[in-house]
Amino acid sequence: MKEAFSKIWTPVTAKETETGVETSVWGRTYTAGETSFLQSIISQNTELLASPIRLCGIENGKEIVWGEATHRVLPESDEVTHICSSYQSDAFILNVTNTVEFDGFMDVGITIVPRGLPVEKIGGFGTEDRNYVLEKLWLEIPLKPEIATMYQVFRRNDIVMDGKLHAGWEDYQKRGYIPESMSMGHKGELSIGNDDVGISIMSESAEGWQFAEEYKAIEIVRENGEVVIRYHLLDSEPEKWIQKGRDNGIDMSPITFRLFFQVMPIKAFPENPYKERGVHIDCYKKIPQDYEDYLASEHEDSGEIYFDRIKRLGVNTLYLHEKWNDMQNSFILTQKTRDRITYIVKECHSRGIKVIPYFGFEISTLSPYWKEMGEEVMRIEDHEREARMWYRKPYQRDPQVCYASRWGEMWLDGLTKLMDEFGFDGVYLDSTLVPQPCRNEKHGCGWRDKNGVLHPTIPFRAIRKMMKGLYEAVENRGGIINAHIGFHFSSSGGFAHSLWSGEEAQWKLMKGLVSELPEAYFRCQFAPRKFGTNIQALCYAKEPEWKYSQGMVLPLLYGVLPKPNDAGKPLEFMNEIWNIVDEYNVSGAKWIPYFKENEIKSSDERIKASYYEKCENGKTKRLVFMVNTQIAPVSGVNLEIGKRDFEIIKGMNAENFSVSKNNVSFDIDGFCGAVFITESK
Repeated sequence: MKEAFSKIWTPVTAKETETGVETSVWGRTYTAGETSFLQSIISQNTELLASPIRLCGIENGKEIVWGEATHRVLPESDEVTHICSSYQSDAFILNVTNTVEFDGFMDVGITIVPRGLPVEKIGGFGTEDRNYVLEKLWLEIPLKPEIATMYQVFRRNDIVMDGKLHAGWEDYQKRGYIPESMSMGHKGELSIGNDDVGISIMSESAEGWQFAEEYKAIEIVRENGEVVIRYHLLDSEPEKWIQKGRDNGIDMSPITFRLFFQVMPIKAFPENPYKERGVHIDCYKKIPQDYEDYLASEHEDSGEIYFDRIKRLGVNTLYLHEKWNDMQNSFILTQKTRDRITYIVKECHSRGIKVIPYFGFEISTLSPYWKEMGEEVMRIEDHEREARMWYRKPYQRDPQVCYASRWGEMWLDGLTKLMDEFGFDGVYLDSTLVPQPCRNEKHGCGWRDKNGVLHPTIPFRAIRKMMKGLYEAVENRGGIINAHIGFHFSSSGGFAHSLWSGEEAQWKLMKGLVSELPEAYFRCQFAPRKFGTNIQALCYAKEPEWKYSQGMVLPLLYGVLPKPNDAGKPLEFMNEIWNIVDEYNVSGAKWIPYFKENEIKSSDERIKASYYEKCENGKTKRLVFMVNTQIAPVSGVNLEIGKRDFEIIKGMNAENFSVSKNNVSFDIDGFCGAVFITESK
């Protein structure tokens, strides 16, 4: 197993048993049994399945009954193995190949084909009168109700929930608590789980699917004590078989469906997720100068230049946004860019600050590569308008690329060389991991239905392959990958060291259109322990309507800290939080969120608190993250901070603190939070 991967994951092991095959990776075990290619999925010692995964169908007017399964292991390496499963019904053969990789990713191929004549009846020794009409084929994944509490979908969010259609692009409908029933059209990805474990099911296209109703390609229903995820692969006889003969099924070619499963968490969550002290310059709040001029300039006539200021305020990682590079997302640099980045890296490294440059998901029209391959490698959107193109200086437009094109390998090679040449300490990826649909046939994306209509494909495998290569390159150089995933939980997120999210959820808050934080949305959005990857929140300010101190409420209750995008007041604000977190030291502490058993009790239901807890020298110490979850300010709140007598030994951001034994009274602004340390007496 490659060294870069073995630091986090363990080799794939697969063993044949009397009844099936047991496959193990870090933290998870998958078992194929007598009746199913997956009869058990265990993550973190927790069984996800209520009963075995099943392929249901109708053949020749009757329910399909599959005979006993046979399973075989086809080992490839300690990074990947294949489980080949075979079933037979009265009329059909079902073959399932499950390729399991070291991070738990499963590439599942489901192939169905007519049985045909057995060997002993070929050559005139016998005949067989059998019909081969396949009227329905559904994949059902039955989960335990305590596992299937929340959902996330990608990409369009036209969803029917409890009989009501939710159409359009409403952010807050992309994730939440699972209703009594829900259904949807084809989705690239559907993730189901609770706060600790879950499963994500992906599909690159709907090619070959035949679902009878537009919003019923995928269903989530509650049946017999199970939460069943149902994929309508076929609601009618396969079109490619209708005109075929029935002579032993010899001219009816195999039909294959391909799905991908990712069971979470993907890897172990870091013991201390707060080591990085990053500032992201020129993200949302723009600076007027070039980076080198800004960083060498004084902060508000203080006599202190920004290089020194960010160091003094605790920054150990500087994120450079788009403008560091004259050509957007380019791995070939202009001379001016080369001079700029050489200077910035030198100044930062001399102060012990890492430098992480921005790379996005575009190809610039200013780049020499545009004229050679631009239209070939660009992503073409899946609806009427084409993919977005950014406008920026130097004057250029930046069409999005598709990493299923040859650009993926070129970009990976070019970025690796830049790290070596300029001493970058990693890379910041903006939406690179998000598998956007593409229908650009010039590089092989898209598929056409029987009427010739072009539909998109979603490049999960291409992005995954690229990210594995990037992770290996960056890890071998001691760097970090920080990926902005937006509203999408990426199946490739395990190949990043940390993730950024929250941007799209903030716009309505900034405009005052939301008066209360939607709990289920944020429990899905900020679930780092379920993913296994640290998350930081993008928090912007638009004063006076929206303060940075309000932005911190987005993640705080979930143990996620905001990342400052401004070296002014927001950085001073974060420096206070960092100092409190450092003083506590979360290593070895247990995380206890507000929605689990939690000793902190509030006199006002709008005020919620989560905390870390550990014992030192006979005393219980807690690092408390507290939030007012509504837009209205609250006065005179009483917070009981423990069953024993506790005292606050350090804190910030709430006003008029009054401490009496284990009770705290205070006032707090709307959509605001506080961080403090308590200790038992």
